[in-house]
Amino acid sequence: MDGDLQVQPIQNEAPSVRARVNTLLDQRTVTQADIARAIGLSPAVVSQYLKGKYPGDELGLERRLTEYLRSLDSAERSAIPDGPDYIKTPSAERVISALRHAQLIGTISVVYGGAGVGKTRAINQYQSKGLNIWVATMTPAHKGVVSALECVAEAMNLHALGGAKRIFDAIVKRCAKSQGLIVIDEAQHLSIEAIDQLRAINDATQIGMALVGNETVYSRMSNDKRASYLDRVHSRVGRRVALKSVTRGDVDVLLDAWKVTDLAACKVIRQLAERAGALRIASVALRLASMYASEGSSGITEAHVLKAVSEINGVG
Repeated sequence: MDGDLQVQPIQNEAPSVRARVNTLLDQRTVTQADIARAIGLSPAVVSQYLKGKYPGDELGLERRLTEYLRSLDSAERSAIPDGPDYIKTPSAERVISALRHAQLIGTISVVYGGAGVGKTRAINQYQSKGLNIWVATMTPAHKGVVSALECVAEAMNLHALGGAKRIFDAIVKRCAKSQGLIVIDEAQHLSIEAIDQLRAINDATQIGMALVGNETVYSRMSNDKRASYLDRVHSRVGRRVALKSVTRGDVDVLLDAWKVTDLAACKVIRQLAERAGALRIASVALRLASMYASEGSSGITEAHVLKAVSEINGVG
Protein backbone atom coordinates (compact mmCIF):
# COMPACT_ATOMS: atom_id res chain seq x y z
CA MET A 1 0.00 0.00 0.00
CA ASP A 2 1.09 3.57 -0.74
CA GLY A 3 0.65 4.62 2.87
CA ASP A 4 2.87 1.85 4.21
CA LEU A 5 6.36 2.76 5.25
CA GLN A 6 9.05 0.83 3.44
CA VAL A 7 12.16 0.04 5.46
CA GLN A 8 15.25 0.59 3.38
CA PRO A 9 18.30 -1.59 4.08
CA ILE A 10 21.14 0.19 5.83
CA GLN A 11 23.95 0.78 3.38
CA ASN A 12 27.62 0.14 4.18
CA GLU A 13 26.83 -1.35 7.59
CA ALA A 14 30.04 -2.30 9.38
CA PRO A 15 30.48 -6.07 9.77
CA SER A 16 29.65 -7.41 13.20
CA VAL A 17 32.33 -8.60 15.59
CA ARG A 18 31.20 -12.17 14.95
CA ALA A 19 31.52 -11.69 11.18
CA ARG A 20 35.00 -10.19 11.54
CA VAL A 21 36.15 -13.07 13.69
CA ASN A 22 34.73 -15.59 11.23
CA THR A 23 36.53 -13.83 8.37
CA LEU A 24 39.77 -14.04 10.31
CA LEU A 25 39.24 -17.76 10.87
CA ASP A 26 38.36 -18.29 7.19
CA GLN A 27 41.71 -16.75 6.25
CA ARG A 28 43.37 -19.38 8.46
CA THR A 29 45.77 -16.87 9.95
CA VAL A 30 44.65 -17.83 13.46
CA THR A 31 42.62 -20.57 15.13
CA GLN A 32 39.86 -20.44 17.72
CA ALA A 33 42.40 -21.63 20.27
CA ASP A 34 44.70 -18.70 19.36
CA ILE A 35 41.86 -16.22 19.84
CA ALA A 36 40.78 -17.78 23.13
CA ARG A 37 44.33 -17.64 24.45
CA ALA A 38 44.68 -13.99 23.44
CA ILE A 39 41.49 -12.87 25.21
CA GLY A 40 42.03 -15.09 28.25
CA LEU A 41 39.04 -17.39 27.81
CA SER A 42 38.52 -20.99 26.76
CA PRO A 43 38.13 -22.16 23.14
CA ALA A 44 34.67 -23.46 24.11
CA VAL A 45 33.53 -19.92 24.92
CA VAL A 46 34.73 -18.65 21.52
CA SER A 47 33.02 -21.56 19.77
CA GLN A 48 29.72 -20.92 21.60
CA TYR A 49 29.86 -17.23 20.72
CA LEU A 50 30.48 -17.88 17.03
CA LYS A 51 27.46 -20.24 16.98
CA GLY A 52 25.31 -17.60 18.69
CA LYS A 53 24.88 -19.85 21.74
CA TYR A 54 27.03 -18.11 24.35
CA PRO A 55 24.97 -17.96 27.58
CA GLY A 56 27.15 -15.40 29.34
CA ASP A 57 27.87 -11.68 28.96
CA GLU A 58 28.00 -11.41 25.17
CA LEU A 59 28.66 -7.66 25.15
CA GLY A 60 31.60 -8.09 27.51
CA LEU A 61 32.98 -10.87 25.32
CA GLU A 62 32.61 -8.73 22.21
CA ARG A 63 34.55 -5.92 23.91
CA ARG A 64 37.42 -8.35 24.43
CA LEU A 65 37.20 -9.54 20.85
CA THR A 66 37.09 -5.99 19.54
CA GLU A 67 40.27 -5.14 21.44
CA TYR A 68 41.88 -8.28 20.03
CA LEU A 69 40.91 -7.39 16.47
CA ARG A 70 42.15 -3.83 16.98
CA SER A 71 45.52 -5.14 18.19
CA LEU A 72 45.84 -7.27 15.05
CA ASP A 73 45.08 -4.26 12.85
CA SER A 74 47.67 -2.19 14.70
CA ALA A 75 50.31 -4.91 14.41
CA GLU A 76 49.65 -5.23 10.68
CA ARG A 77 50.00 -1.49 10.13
CA SER A 78 53.27 -1.32 12.07
CA ALA A 79 54.81 -4.45 10.61
CA ILE A 80 58.41 -4.02 9.56
CA PRO A 81 58.78 -4.56 5.79
CA ASP A 82 60.70 -7.69 4.84
CA GLY A 83 62.39 -6.04 1.91
CA PRO A 84 63.71 -7.91 -1.13
CA ASP A 85 63.93 -11.68 -0.69
CA TYR A 86 67.36 -11.83 -2.26
CA ILE A 87 69.74 -9.05 -3.17
CA LYS A 88 72.13 -9.97 -5.95
CA THR A 89 75.30 -8.39 -4.58
CA PRO A 90 78.71 -9.09 -6.15
CA SER A 91 79.78 -10.96 -2.99
CA ALA A 92 76.63 -13.11 -2.99
CA GLU A 93 77.21 -13.98 -6.64
CA ARG A 94 80.76 -15.10 -5.81
CA VAL A 95 79.35 -17.44 -3.19
CA ILE A 96 76.78 -18.84 -5.63
CA SER A 97 79.48 -19.32 -8.26
CA ALA A 98 81.54 -21.37 -5.79
CA LEU A 99 78.52 -23.50 -4.89
CA ARG A 100 77.66 -24.08 -8.54
CA HIS A 101 81.27 -25.03 -9.31
CA ALA A 102 81.33 -27.58 -6.50
CA GLN A 103 78.04 -29.13 -7.59
CA LEU A 104 78.87 -29.33 -11.29
CA ILE A 105 82.42 -30.62 -10.87
CA GLY A 106 81.77 -32.78 -7.81
CA THR A 107 84.55 -31.13 -5.87
CA ILE A 108 84.87 -29.09 -2.65
CA SER A 109 84.58 -25.30 -2.44
CA VAL A 110 85.70 -23.32 0.58
CA VAL A 111 84.00 -19.96 1.22
CA TYR A 112 85.20 -17.91 4.14
CA GLY A 113 84.97 -14.37 5.44
CA GLY A 114 83.53 -12.04 8.03
CA ALA A 115 80.01 -12.12 9.41
CA GLY A 116 77.24 -10.26 7.65
CA VAL A 117 78.63 -10.28 4.12
CA GLY A 118 75.72 -12.31 2.73
CA LYS A 119 77.06 -15.87 2.71
CA THR A 120 74.03 -17.55 4.26
CA ARG A 121 71.54 -15.53 2.18
CA ALA A 122 73.37 -16.61 -0.97
CA ILE A 123 73.31 -20.24 0.17
CA ASN A 124 69.56 -20.10 0.77
CA GLN A 125 69.02 -18.52 -2.62
CA TYR A 126 71.02 -21.23 -4.38
CA GLN A 127 69.20 -23.97 -2.48
CA SER A 128 65.80 -22.52 -3.41
CA LYS A 129 66.60 -22.78 -7.13
CA GLY A 130 67.83 -26.35 -7.33
CA LEU A 131 67.28 -29.97 -6.38
CA ASN A 132 69.28 -32.18 -4.03
CA ILE A 133 70.95 -29.25 -2.31
CA TRP A 134 71.28 -29.91 1.40
CA VAL A 135 72.37 -27.27 3.89
CA ALA A 136 73.68 -28.40 7.28
CA THR A 137 74.30 -25.54 9.69
CA MET A 138 76.86 -26.39 12.33
CA THR A 139 77.08 -25.12 15.90
CA PRO A 140 79.62 -25.74 18.67
CA ALA A 141 77.52 -28.79 19.58
CA HIS A 142 78.35 -30.35 16.19
CA LYS A 143 82.12 -30.26 16.65
CA GLY A 144 82.64 -34.03 16.73
CA VAL A 145 82.41 -36.60 13.96
CA VAL A 146 79.13 -38.21 15.01
CA SER A 147 77.30 -34.95 15.74
CA ALA A 148 78.48 -33.42 12.45
CA LEU A 149 77.23 -36.46 10.52
CA GLU A 150 73.94 -36.31 12.41
CA CYS A 151 73.53 -32.69 11.35
CA VAL A 152 74.06 -33.59 7.70
CA ALA A 153 71.68 -36.56 7.96
CA GLU A 154 69.02 -34.34 9.50
CA ALA A 155 69.37 -31.85 6.63
CA MET A 156 68.65 -34.78 4.30
CA ASN A 157 65.66 -35.93 6.37
CA LEU A 158 67.48 -39.16 7.14
CA HIS A 159 66.74 -40.85 10.45
CA ALA A 160 69.99 -42.75 10.77
CA LEU A 161 71.14 -43.87 14.19
CA GLY A 162 73.80 -46.15 15.55
CA GLY A 163 77.15 -44.42 15.36
CA ALA A 164 79.37 -42.75 12.79
CA LYS A 165 79.61 -45.64 10.33
CA ARG A 166 75.89 -46.26 10.08
CA ILE A 167 75.10 -42.55 9.65
CA PHE A 168 77.91 -42.16 7.13
CA ASP A 169 76.64 -45.14 5.11
CA ALA A 170 73.09 -43.74 5.07
CA ILE A 171 74.35 -40.36 3.82
CA VAL A 172 76.47 -41.99 1.12
CA LYS A 173 73.49 -44.06 -0.04
CA ARG A 174 71.33 -40.95 -0.25
CA CYS A 175 73.97 -38.95 -2.14
CA ALA A 176 74.95 -41.60 -4.67
CA LYS A 177 74.19 -40.44 -8.22
CA SER A 178 72.20 -37.48 -6.89
CA GLN A 179 74.42 -34.89 -8.61
CA GLY A 180 73.65 -32.79 -5.59
CA LEU A 181 75.50 -30.54 -3.18
CA ILE A 182 76.11 -30.62 0.55
CA VAL A 183 76.68 -27.18 2.06
CA ILE A 184 78.28 -27.08 5.49
CA ASP A 185 77.46 -23.64 6.87
CA GLU A 186 79.28 -22.30 9.97
CA ALA A 187 81.96 -24.90 9.28
CA GLN A 188 84.39 -23.18 11.65
CA HIS A 189 82.74 -25.08 14.50
CA LEU A 190 83.94 -28.45 13.20
CA SER A 191 86.94 -30.35 14.47
CA ILE A 192 89.67 -31.39 12.07
CA GLU A 193 88.46 -34.99 12.35
CA ALA A 194 84.87 -33.99 11.51
CA ILE A 195 85.98 -32.03 8.43
CA ASP A 196 87.97 -35.05 7.26
CA GLN A 197 84.97 -37.33 7.78
CA LEU A 198 82.79 -35.03 5.69
CA ARG A 199 85.48 -35.01 3.02
CA ALA A 200 85.07 -38.79 2.91
CA ILE A 201 81.47 -38.31 1.73
CA ASN A 202 82.80 -36.43 -1.28
CA ASP A 203 85.33 -39.20 -1.87
CA ALA A 204 82.71 -41.94 -1.73
CA THR A 205 80.07 -40.26 -3.90
CA GLN A 206 81.75 -37.44 -5.86
CA ILE A 207 78.94 -35.21 -4.62
CA GLY A 208 79.77 -31.53 -4.49
CA MET A 209 80.50 -30.03 -1.08
CA ALA A 210 80.99 -26.50 0.21
CA LEU A 211 82.60 -25.57 3.52
CA VAL A 212 81.34 -22.12 4.46
CA GLY A 213 82.20 -20.08 7.52
CA ASN A 214 84.37 -17.36 8.96
CA GLU A 215 88.07 -16.97 8.34
CA THR A 216 88.84 -19.67 10.90
CA VAL A 217 87.69 -22.28 8.40
CA TYR A 218 90.58 -21.70 6.04
CA SER A 219 93.19 -20.51 8.54
CA ARG A 220 92.80 -23.68 10.59
CA MET A 221 93.09 -25.80 7.48
CA SER A 222 96.30 -23.94 6.62
CA ASN A 223 97.89 -23.20 9.99
CA ASP A 224 96.63 -25.84 12.41
CA LYS A 225 99.38 -28.03 13.84
CA ARG A 226 97.55 -30.96 12.35
CA ALA A 227 97.01 -29.27 8.97
CA SER A 228 98.79 -32.16 7.29
CA TYR A 229 95.83 -34.22 8.49
CA LEU A 230 93.76 -32.23 5.97
CA ASP A 231 95.97 -32.78 2.97
CA ARG A 232 93.21 -34.95 1.55
CA VAL A 233 90.77 -32.04 1.87
CA HIS A 234 93.18 -29.49 0.36
CA SER A 235 93.76 -31.69 -2.68
CA ARG A 236 90.02 -31.78 -3.35
CA VAL A 237 89.31 -28.07 -2.98
CA GLY A 238 88.40 -26.81 -6.43
CA ARG A 239 87.64 -23.21 -5.48
CA ARG A 240 88.42 -20.87 -2.61
CA VAL A 241 86.45 -17.67 -2.11
CA ALA A 242 87.62 -15.15 0.47
CA LEU A 243 85.13 -12.45 1.43
CA LYS A 244 87.20 -10.21 3.64
CA SER A 245 84.61 -7.45 3.87
CA VAL A 246 81.62 -5.90 2.17
CA THR A 247 82.50 -4.16 -1.08
CA ARG A 248 81.23 -0.82 -2.31
CA GLY A 249 79.45 -2.71 -5.07
CA ASP A 250 77.58 -4.76 -2.45
CA VAL A 251 76.34 -1.59 -0.74
CA ASP A 252 75.38 0.01 -4.05
CA VAL A 253 73.20 -2.98 -4.94
CA LEU A 254 71.65 -2.97 -1.46
CA LEU A 255 70.75 0.71 -1.71
CA ASP A 256 69.34 0.22 -5.19
CA ALA A 257 67.21 -2.73 -4.02
CA TRP A 258 65.69 -0.56 -1.30
CA LYS A 259 65.30 2.36 -3.74
CA VAL A 260 67.30 4.73 -1.56
CA THR A 261 68.18 7.90 -3.49
CA ASP A 262 68.75 10.35 -0.64
CA LEU A 263 72.53 10.98 -0.71
CA ALA A 264 72.78 11.64 3.02
CA ALA A 265 70.91 8.40 3.78
CA CYS A 266 73.24 6.51 1.43
CA LYS A 267 76.25 7.91 3.28
CA VAL A 268 74.95 6.66 6.64
CA ILE A 269 74.28 3.19 5.22
CA ARG A 270 77.80 3.05 3.76
CA GLN A 271 79.22 3.87 7.17
CA LEU A 272 77.11 1.12 8.74
CA ALA A 273 78.43 -1.38 6.21
CA GLU A 274 81.96 -0.73 7.45
CA ARG A 275 81.09 -2.07 10.91
CA ALA A 276 81.22 -5.67 12.08
CA GLY A 277 78.09 -7.37 10.79
CA ALA A 278 78.25 -5.32 7.60
CA LEU A 279 75.31 -5.91 5.28
CA ARG A 280 73.29 -7.57 8.01
CA ILE A 281 73.21 -4.42 10.12
CA ALA A 282 72.70 -2.21 7.08
CA SER A 283 69.77 -4.38 5.96
CA VAL A 284 68.13 -4.22 9.39
CA ALA A 285 68.54 -0.43 9.39
CA LEU A 286 66.94 -0.20 5.96
CA ARG A 287 64.00 -2.34 7.03
CA LEU A 288 63.35 -0.08 10.01
CA ALA A 289 63.90 3.05 7.94
CA SER A 290 61.45 1.76 5.34
CA MET A 291 58.83 1.34 8.05
CA TYR A 292 59.34 4.93 9.22
CA ALA A 293 59.22 6.17 5.63
CA SER A 294 55.93 4.37 5.00
CA GLU A 295 54.31 6.53 7.68
CA GLY A 296 54.77 9.54 5.41
CA SER A 297 54.82 10.15 1.68
CA SER A 298 58.57 10.36 1.09
CA GLY A 299 61.12 7.71 0.38
CA ILE A 300 63.84 6.69 2.83
CA THR A 301 65.71 9.77 4.05
CA GLU A 302 68.68 10.38 6.31
CA ALA A 303 66.29 11.11 9.20
CA HIS A 304 64.66 7.70 8.77
CA VAL A 305 68.00 5.92 8.70
CA LEU A 306 69.34 7.79 11.72
CA LYS A 307 66.18 6.94 13.65
CA ALA A 308 66.67 3.29 12.72
CA VAL A 309 70.32 3.36 13.80
CA SER A 310 69.33 4.88 17.14
CA GLU A 311 66.87 2.05 17.69
CA ILE A 312 69.45 -0.59 16.76
CA ASN A 313 71.91 0.99 19.21
CA GLY A 314 69.27 1.13 21.92
CA VAL A 315 69.19 4.94 22.00
CA GLY A 316 65.94 6.84 22.28
